[in-house]
Amino acid sequence: MKVKRTEQIYIGENETISKLCHISKNLYNQTNYVLKQQFIKKEKLSSYEDLVKLFQTPSENDEENNYQKLPAQTAQWTIRKVREAWSSFFKALKEWKKHPEKFTEMPKPPKYKDKHGEFLLIFTNQQCKIEEGILKFPKIMNLEVETRLNDVDLREVRIIPQGVGYIIEIVYMKEIEDIAKGEPHRIMGIDIGLRNIVTIGDSISREGIAVKGGVLKSINQYYNKENAKLKSINDRQNKDKRLTKRQKRLLVKRNRKIKDIMHKLSKAIVQ
Repeated sequence: MKVKRTEQIYIGENETISKLCHISKNLYNQTNYVLKQQFIKKEKLSSYEDLVKLFQTPSENDEENNYQKLPAQTAQWTIRKVREAWSSFFKALKEWKKHPEKFTEMPKPPKYKDKHGEFLLIFTNQQCKIEEGILKFPKIMNLEVETRLNDVDLREVRIIPQGVGYIIEIVYMKEIEDIAKGEPHRIMGIDIGLRNIVTIGDSISREGIAVKGGVLKSINQYYNKENAKLKSINDRQNKDKRLTKRQKRLLVKRNRKIKDIMHKLSKAIVQ
């Protein structure tokens, strides 16, 4: 049986990636503008295929040629993401009309991305390849990244902006053994908590298992303490309430630590 797996790799700030993610954001907003105008005018929204054809044609204004500044398949994925966002909006709107009690407010059309922000980059398995533990990107990226993977069924690679640095997601298919049917009399219960991250009991062992949450508590306490210091400094220096780069780095580091612990814990439980 084949299952989808994802390896995540964090990398620091990168000028080339930042530039291309910014262009991807511009293309996202361009596409969103076209669809939003059609929505306002109550026209039929362009299909994904029509949008690709529209932006494949270069403009006399080079600032608008965001499609041409990205690898073709990557640009097409950005357009696809916008179209998917609109499809989700219409689906939510339809559900809201039937069951408004499920929503706190009427669904709104997809918003534009921040003018100075970035949007993700998606590369297909035709654009990227893994050779001897090295993930290689298209030449325009001038980027190679070490990975624990080698001979795998690569599907796609995503670069996701984090505000400070980027997460590279390598999506691949992995062959695993079919899950055997369990025995009805073998039962396990798992309780998620704060003092104990997990408490496990089953119908076989006499004693249960409890995993204390001290490590996670320590990580969060350190994060809260350092973040409070940085917030205090920022509040004294300016009125901008947004997270500073130092706060973002601290948050990313904290999230990565917790995710790593939880991943190792879940793997140990399954095994």
